[in-house]
Amino acid sequence: MGQAEPKRHVHARREHWQLPGAGTGIHWPDLDEDLSVEGLHRHTREPLNRTIHRMIKRTQVMPMETISANELKTAGIGAIAKALNREPEVGLSVRGQLRYVVMPAAAYQRLRDCELEIALQETRADLAAGRFHSGTVEDHLRRLDGMAEDTSADDGNETQHP
Repeated sequence: MGQAEPKRHVHARREHWQLPGAGTGIHWPDLDEDLSVEGLHRHTREPLNRTIHRMIKRTQVMPMETISANELKTAGIGAIAKALNREPEVGLSVRGQLRYVVMPAAAYQRLRDCELEIALQETRADLAAGRFHSGTVEDHLRRLDGMAEDTSADDGNETQHP
């Protein structure tokens, strides 16, 4: 009979994830688990946003190869190319602080496609739940003006209208 894996090992293996193919889901190679974008869409908007924010937060703390601005200046773009052969993305640091992340254009496009697909699914969920307004363009502009006035009043700034 096998022993259960310690939680810290499972957690560490969850931190290593990939966007397979055309960004159609998430794959955890160390756990041999997959979650499709369609599966993510089955959640309501709030759990989906929490899932995405958790993934983003994990990505920000995951160690990645980092190239300093000085290294980039002396080694040139080849330093990025070499690092991208070893890692899926590379951090660029300025004065010791991570400032930029570089990745192949295809990987960036997959991320953009996922963002757009999620936005589309959230819009569909809003429509299905009745979270929308209908009316003329003028109605919409009046509603936006009213929202701006409410925001100004909340900030303590009185807005003068002619």
